[in-house]
Amino acid sequence: MRKMWSFLLAALALTGCAAAPADALPAAETAEMTATETEETAAPPVGFTVGNLSEVPNTCGGYWGWNTGDAYYEIARLDDENDQESMHALLLKTDYATARQTVLCNVPGCTHDNAACPAWLEDWARTDVLVMPSGIYLSYAGLDDTSPWEQVEKACRDDFEQGNVKNFADEEAYIDYCRHNYELSSRPSSIEKLNDDLTARETVLTFDPSLLGSGYFAYCDENALYAKEYSDANNSRILRLDLTTGEWSTLPLNLGEQVRGVNGHRFLTSRLLTDAPLPDYNDREAYNAALQNARSELVWLDPATMQREKICETERLDGSTIYVKIYNDRVYVQDNPQERSEYGTSYSLSYYSKDHQHTVLIDTLPMNLYLPSTDNGFMPMFGSEERGWIWAQDYTGNGEINYLIDLDTGEMHTMTQTQYRDGMYMGVSLMAQTNDGRWMVGYKPHSNTHNDRCDYGFIDPQEFWNGGENYTPVQMWD
Repeated sequence: MRKMWSFLLAALALTGCAAAPADALPAAETAEMTATETEETAAPPVGFTVGNLSEVPNTCGGYWGWNTGDAYYEIARLDDENDQESMHALLLKTDYATARQTVLCNVPGCTHDNAACPAWLEDWARTDVLVMPSGIYLSYAGLDDTSPWEQVEKACRDDFEQGNVKNFADEEAYIDYCRHNYELSSRPSSIEKLNDDLTARETVLTFDPSLLGSGYFAYCDENALYAKEYSDANNSRILRLDLTTGEWSTLPLNLGEQVRGVNGHRFLTSRLLTDAPLPDYNDREAYNAALQNARSELVWLDPATMQREKICETERLDGSTIYVKIYNDRVYVQDNPQERSEYGTSYSLSYYSKDHQHTVLIDTLPMNLYLPSTDNGFMPMFGSEERGWIWAQDYTGNGEINYLIDLDTGEMHTMTQTQYRDGMYMGVSLMAQTNDGRWMVGYKPHSNTHNDRCDYGFIDPQEFWNGGENYTPVQMWD
């Protein structure tokens, strides 16, 4: 579970991870454009090769890892009994063939507890691990709006004098600690790479955080990272950073166009369709009235050519209709919100076919059901995302209920496998699918000390679906 943030971290506006909320709706949206108009307004080819696009797993903080199909790479947070606010972490690899987890370090005699270790991180915040054909990288997202040190120092001194600081008896020692954390958090955005022999880690790229604007690295192929940035002006875009050359490329999006996902070498985007041009955005009453009959169009966008191919039209994707995923040429959404009580809302699970037909798969989902992105890190990176089920979680009853939903039949299969953590029973975690088809499951807390990490085990998917818990355990690093 996440730890409480210290006053210093709050003062620095420190966030635990780089990613912004997914698919935030930009303020301005676009009037209708036909498929022909889309092609005519497409930008010229950009001149680089696009590989197999994948969503970048949110590996920051160790909640998910990077699955290559042969191994699982992750950032494992380390608890420090003497420093409850410690942000230390280690880079770990779980080898599927040997069922063994190891530290990504080959330095002889290394204790893995300081900067001499290539796998040791002093601060895991806003850091993601990337495993590319060219090597293992760390992507750090710097802060674009760090407060001046003088302001932070005053806040730290006030905090100390008010008796809010533990583990420090001397004020100047605490200020030195705060200054070190400030400098650590104020460093520029960077890409680091582990040497192939895992004996060192070096910085290969640095860049000003303002280059990303409000964007963040959400997707990648084998050679580059892609950030999506939305704006209420007509300058929404995808930014591409080549990890080999350090070169940036800008891929313009249409007004209001949003990236929803990826498949193969193309992005899935949506845009708003209206029967007439939208009024000025600042005229909120007229603008909102014009949106009442709006709908959305989903298209495939090829970033190498900037050509778009229409998939289908849907109800307007907003708070009432929520994109879920694409499977078998069908676009799945949560729609038809039903207010069940003052405590929550139920949705339907539906899909749109390529001929725009709308089919309700499940009429009423459990109230406040959460559909986490199990595509994000579960399937092997740069491979096929075609998977006929989604994982859903229900927190509104007595405890947590987990489901596997069959996207062909609509069957909601209750997961009976649980683990006891933090004084309560909760569902096990589906971590990754291996190249040979097994599932790696986090099925119990690693220890009382490391309660926020799970022990892993492998199991056949059908056996798991049938309620089995006969896991082949992974030998954890510690």
